[in-house]
Amino acid sequence: MPALSIRRGTRRDVPVIIRLIHGLAEYERLAHEAVATASQIRRHGFGRRRYFETLICRRGRDPIGFALYFFTYSTFLGRPTLYLEDLFVLPEERGRGAAARSSASWRGLRRGAAAGGWSGRSSTGTRRRSGSTRSSARSSADSGS
Repeated sequence: MPALSIRRGTRRDVPVIIRLIHGLAEYERLAHEAVATASQIRRHGFGRRRYFETLICRRGRDPIGFALYFFTYSTFLGRPTLYLEDLFVLPEERGRGAAARSSASWRGLRRGAAAGGWSGRSSTGTRRRSGSTRSSARSSADSGS
């Protein structure tokens, strides 16, 4: 089996990111809601002001998953918080270590930030919430606060 590798996404990965977003949407039966374009991903993820960052997981040369995350700021903690939006691994690659490696890489990126929460999709595609004692940006927005 080819080796597993995880690295930060770059501008060259935009087509891969779009494919994986669509893979996630199809898995969740939400393909009709996946309207992000390559132009939007390029501008918002790799432009002058970056709104998110990504990790790309590959087995050999083949992209098999991604994590999309961003930093917020906790006024109570007085430090940045890392918020994981999505963690997706192709269904045929599940159970082979990619999600565990991606999750470990995500934790390694925290750079002194508190865990702000995870309101993304796990490697199995199910919605999970975990993280800090305070609500993350997404869960606060979801609850209307």
